[in-house]
Amino acid sequence: MTLKERLLETIASLSDDYVEETFQFVQALQAPIRKVSGVCGGAARIRDTRIPVWTLVAYRNQGANAAELLENYPGLTLKDLQAAWDYYDNNQTEIDRSIISTLPIVLPRKHRSNKSPIVLNSHCEGRSMNLE
Repeated sequence: MTLKERLLETIASLSDDYVEETFQFVQALQAPIRKVSGVCGGAARIRDTRIPVWTLVAYRNQGANAAELLENYPGLTLKDLQAAWDYYDNNQTEIDRSIISTLPIVLPRKHRSNKSPIVLNSHCEGRSMNLE
């Protein structure tokens, strides 16, 4: 009996509740991008991590290559990165809006009492990465 046949036999013997959980697990293996309300602000993220797709795309847009991303996010794989790039290709508007929403907001000079800029950063789930 092949491994696939054994797996199908095992699934067939599961209760309906476990079949649903098994199905969700298999879907996660096939599509590593997830969106869950309340996790990373509902942003598309890699598997069960808190690494949003927009974070990876933003770093890539700034010149980070796969090796740098994998070094800074050791839990990711090349397949995860490819899934992120594929997701971006199909959802550019969504990801670009997420990236734009995390950019610092610099208040105009007329709203400042001194000459130093005031920068307000929006809250995000991403983390900083040194690209130098």
